[in-house]
Amino acid sequence: MATQGNVKFQKRAKIFLANFPQEDFGELQLRQLCEQFGEVGEVFLGKGFAFATYDYRCNAEVAKMQLAKVSLTPHGPLDVRWAASHACIEVHNLGPSISNEVLLEAFMPFGEVERAVVVVDAQKRESKGYGYVDFVSHHVASKVAARLSKEHFVLPGAIWPVRVQMACQSDDDVGLPEARVKEFERKKREGQGPPHMAKAGTPESVYAEKWMGLEKQKKAKIEEVEQWYTKQKSELMKLHSTAMDQVRIKHVN
Repeated sequence: MATQGNVKFQKRAKIFLANFPQEDFGELQLRQLCEQFGEVGEVFLGKGFAFATYDYRCNAEVAKMQLAKVSLTPHGPLDVRWAASHACIEVHNLGPSISNEVLLEAFMPFGEVERAVVVVDAQKRESKGYGYVDFVSHHVASKVAARLSKEHFVLPGAIWPVRVQMACQSDDDVGLPEARVKEFERKKREGQGPPHMAKAGTPESVYAEKWMGLEKQKKAKIEEVEQWYTKQKSELMKLHSTAMDQVRIKHVN
């Protein structure tokens, strides 16, 4: 991960808290509660929810773990998770030589950037061809995504432009606790009985086979498209190389 400027109080160190008392709990109490685990910058307290930004991600991680054990209402402990960032873009079509630092420098001219990171394969430690750029401002991030959907931005070491979109927000940490499942969804689930293996010969088993068959077809189609894309990309690279050679020859002559 490459960062720019002050590494304190970044969005990656911002947590979201819910299940607060609606009354008799102010920002002072919120700050005192959170400051047990590190220096706290900006705090915001709404009706039953709050945000707090820590100095460093490591302190926010400790706070997130410990505050999830705190109960301030009869409805159970605080719901604590990472605050969603709305100023992050996904950058695809990165070449194998694009590092965190190169990605950061490439996007700094568009606006103030907090961090840039290239996603790598956990075993090979090689780039997976995409990364994330966190801007300070949502306005800047959205403008960059809109602009690069129309213009071609090429990074060093590549002959193809990057593809940019606003980053999808997901939570694979806290996930979906039972308490947050909607009531009608819970009743629907309970009406279908406990987990079980579909018995052979039953309608359930027949349609289970159909679902699995559909998934296999989907996988085959994706593989077919990937093979087509790889072939087309290789041919385009050859055409590009030939065109560049012709340009160099003209310059020499």
